[in-house]
Amino acid sequence: MGDFNRKIGKRLPNEDGIVGQFSTGKRNNNGQRHVNLAQLSKQISEKIRTHRNHIKNRIIQYHIEKSGGIEKALKNLKENTSWIPCIKNKTSGNTETKRPEIIEVATEFYSKLYDDVDYTNTQYLPEDNEETILPILETKVRKAILSQGNYKAPGDDGITNEILKACVDYIIEAITNLFNNILTEEIIPQQWTSSTIILLHKKGDKAEINNYRPISLISNLYKVFAK
Repeated sequence: MGDFNRKIGKRLPNEDGIVGQFSTGKRNNNGQRHVNLAQLSKQISEKIRTHRNHIKNRIIQYHIEKSGGIEKALKNLKENTSWIPCIKNKTSGNTETKRPEIIEVATEFYSKLYDDVDYTNTQYLPEDNEETILPILETKVRKAILSQGNYKAPGDDGITNEILKACVDYIIEAITNLFNNILTEEIIPQQWTSSTIILLHKKGDKAEINNYRPISLISNLYKVFAK
């Protein structure tokens, strides 16, 4: 049911309604930490969105000045997506061509596959070894961002490594604050707890689910933090 003690309460003066406007009660420390984290995440997203729009406008302006039209600009900005045309349903024997049925077949296949994984040998590290964690520096964050590979699919937030690199000067302070807040409060953004799984064809018949490899797409910001 969640943490009932983490009440967000009424908005503070000059505070945006990031978490919600219908919560009541006194804001406790845990609730305030979540508000702080949400504010930092929102700040970064807004900075990235603003700079992304600026880049798009520059691309459109470039093609207008070069060719007098925006057709090439729109093609440049278009994101291409490749869909699986069909998948064989091993249960029914049918070949599914509609997206809902294809998703259902893939979900059932990988659910059974991962249910067979043995976790009995999982080992846990002792919690009594505490060490001082130093604050993360902007120079380290910048280096981590610039070392990210290009042409990597983004997570649910849609933020690519190319976007992070292009607007690093505009967001470096906010990202560094976010990372240090995570270390201090031991809370991660909600977006980092989810991922999108896509299927990459390895070889053989594209209608066979066994011939695909699942890839989990997680936030590129999380990857930077993990470095």
